[in-house]
Amino acid sequence: MFRPFVLSQKEAGAVSRLLAGMEVMSAGCRKKTLSWLLRGYVKGGYYLDATETLMKMLNLGLYPDYIGRVAVLQGLGKSIRESGSIELYMKLCKRVSDMELIGPCLVYLYVNRYKLWVVDMI
Repeated sequence: MFRPFVLSQKEAGAVSRLLAGMEVMSAGCRKKTLSWLLRGYVKGGYYLDATETLMKMLNLGLYPDYIGRVAVLQGLGKSIRESGSIELYMKLCKRVSDMELIGPCLVYLYVNRYKLWVVDMI
């Protein structure tokens, strides 16, 4: 069994074995496997990979638990402050909101160059 600490270290071999074995699993096992992968990425601070995993779950019709969704969105919020890239966060908010897994998101961004706040509700 894969452990979250192995996944949180982003070991490519363990992740690829996990995803390769997932193809033959039932829907319940796929959800559990992807949830473990999601938790490992969040624990390790790999929020871009966690976002990719969350989107993969949504594409498969598997709904991640509330804690996982919130952890990924909060982690992406932190990465926005560091990198300034908001596209992935907006895409994920829209996707999760469209599936009615969260309420509307209020996104705000301060642009230093223009001394301007930009607020958008998704």
